[in-house]
Amino acid sequence: MEQENKRCRAKYNKAERARITRLVELAYDNDPRIRVEREAEEAEKQKRKEEIKARKVAASKAKTDIIQAKKDAKEAEERAKVEDAKSAAATKKASDLAYKKAIKDLIILCTATFTGSNFDRFFVEGN
Repeated sequence: MEQENKRCRAKYNKAERARITRLVELAYDNDPRIRVEREAEEAEKQKRKEEIKARKVAASKAKTDIIQAKKDAKEAEERAKVEDAKSAAATKKASDLAYKKAIKDLIILCTATFTGSNFDRFFVEGN
């Protein structure tokens, strides 16, 4: 009989604890002060998540900007090298043309001044 009473009391205590727990949870869920506090915590958590996300996006954007700046600088350097090569080639071509023109002028001058053989443009025999 004692064991049966003990089991009944345990069962009753367990049911009572469950009832009180449900009551506390119901009060906790429906209390406006706790609800406002919980919403504030959720908003703060969401704000922190958004700040972290914004920082990651900013870091990613900064990284891509740096990469793009390096790429642009490299392209500008390559363009400058190409332009330098073109200007050097144009200068060399102009100097070559000037040299050839000077040689032609010299040949014309020599053939007009010194008459004689076809080799006059290479050496002059004394008069």
